[in-house]
Amino acid sequence: MASRKALELIDATAGAPPGEVSGELARLLGAVGVLKECAAPPEAPSEVFASRLRSNLLARYDELVEAGRPEPARARRVAWVLVPAVAVAAALVFALVLFVLEPAGEAPLVARLTVQDGVVEVLPAEGKAASFSTAADIRLGDTITTASGSRATVTFEDENVVRMEAGTEVKVSAYQDDSVTLTQESGKTYNRVMKGARYSVLAKRTIVQSVGTAFGVDITDADVSVPDFEGTVKAGPLMGKKAVVEQGNIAHTSEQNGELVVTVSPLDLATLDYSWLAFNRDLDRAAGFPLGVLEGLAATPAGGVQPPGTPPSSAPGSSAPSPGSTQPPGSTQPPGSQPQPTPPSTPTVSLSLSDPGPPVLIKWIMQNAQGADSVAVLRRDGQTAPEWPGNVVATVSVGQDSFSDANVQPGQVVTYRVAYVTGGSLLAQSNPVTVKTPEPPPPPPPPSLSLSGDSSASSMYLAWSLSSGDADGFVVLRADGRTPEYPGDTYDSTGGGSSGKYIDYKVSPNFNLLYRVVALKGGEVLAISNVVEYTPY
Repeated sequence: MASRKALELIDATAGAPPGEVSGELARLLGAVGVLKECAAPPEAPSEVFASRLRSNLLARYDELVEAGRPEPARARRVAWVLVPAVAVAAALVFALVLFVLEPAGEAPLVARLTVQDGVVEVLPAEGKAASFSTAADIRLGDTITTASGSRATVTFEDENVVRMEAGTEVKVSAYQDDSVTLTQESGKTYNRVMKGARYSVLAKRTIVQSVGTAFGVDITDADVSVPDFEGTVKAGPLMGKKAVVEQGNIAHTSEQNGELVVTVSPLDLATLDYSWLAFNRDLDRAAGFPLGVLEGLAATPAGGVQPPGTPPSSAPGSSAPSPGSTQPPGSTQPPGSQPQPTPPSTPTVSLSLSDPGPPVLIKWIMQNAQGADSVAVLRRDGQTAPEWPGNVVATVSVGQDSFSDANVQPGQVVTYRVAYVTGGSLLAQSNPVTVKTPEPPPPPPPPSLSLSGDSSASSMYLAWSLSSGDADGFVVLRADGRTPEYPGDTYDSTGGGSSGKYIDYKVSPNFNLLYRVVALKGGEVLAISNVVEYTPY
């Protein structure tokens, strides 16, 4: 009951017809509507706050809901009221967070888009869509759509990666340092999650949650499938129990009688798109990621993987009929209509920043550039993209996939690219990456020296201390009727440390004696104290 009501609320908030919502939930939705129509507050919600709230609620949804459920033995009489209330309240919180808390001002940069094939459209949360064929910055709230025949990679600042097949739409719904939440509306994605990061994908009414693994999300009209290639994920309804999907298995979620049903079965790579799997397997291998079950995938052909969208039946390692097998009646190809070989894929290089330094460390992933004989590292001061061959700063072997540049200064802005070269000609050039090396930390403030004095008829007691650090030694200054100066009014000296004391027995009420102390370090003045006066009466 609670699950159905909460899901009904979420669906309705996303646009279900009012007639399909019960009276109780209709009133809750009315409250949401009132909030959304209210005038903007004096200060708009913080984008960072809204993003973190979305991520934490999605990543810890089950924990938060379970914490509110009463124990049967202690609250059996109120369970029928409390459980639905907690569930509906949790769903309302989600509705408010996902649909009412909207970003204020320009959203922060969270990732970098690299286009491997074709053209990709990026639609900001507020603004006009733009098309890209090489690379682009991605901000929180952006919606990314791959056109027909296109493929793209989105690399987040925390190094989590989502790759998108042709005909896929993904929105960056929430992001923080250790958490990513994506909303996938259509198509296929391959998600590579770093260890320790919380990573969620919302697809229709299914949520997939992962910490350090590699998995896919494939959306069709009938269901959502989640193949687990490496590690373990959880998949299921946003509200309710989720299935644990181990490496080498695949989860399917579909609606039956209004409920989301999850089934898990062994994964058969032959039933999936070889072109898409090989594309991701090769990129993961180049990046040094564990391949999991993709280790057993057939080797990539010499001409590269098939274009985006290649059906499984035409790919190596699939369940297509073997050569020489009997074709079904009516499927015989007419003379002269033999299939033509697939043209080689365009070589591409994806560059990313690993460490802003100094020294600066950059890394890259190459695809379909097997004919290269060297890699040129390009660098240019400022934000202008360097070009080959004019801005080459180093040449490395083809097997190398990173470069450390120590020839930079703190606070310097430089832009990098890498170029794959064959026979003195440019084969492929990466996206540009601009970095500003961190400024050096400011020097610590100089220490202060505090002096106090206690006068008597026969002596003057002095005590002092440094606010920080130690001195090699201290010098006591004394003058009659004026402020003592160093070194002319040197009266005596003592040992070093962070504090000290001194007693002057040569005093007289007939003189107006003034004192100061100087701290010395390495022969230089470290600090000079305040002035104290000898006042015996």
